Amino acid sequence: MNKLFGLFFVSFGNSVGDFRTPTYDAEKTNPTTKVLIYSMYFFNMVLNCIVLLNFVIALISQVYEQVMDS
Repeated sequence: MNKLFGLFFVSFGNSVGDFRTPTYDAEKTNPTTKVLIYSMYFFNMVLNCIVLLNFVIALISQVYEQVMDS
């Protein structure tokens, strides 16, 4: 698997509640990889927030529609 996809899946798993921390040797990891890890984490948190807010909006609109029908 490509390293980029691996980082994406690990950070996405962390953003939805899987609390496995990524393991890497800090002394052997170059700064580009660290920036990539943090940027993927930020991207996944924004994506997760958008998905969850969309779910809440859909749920509220469904309840509003039920109230207006009754």
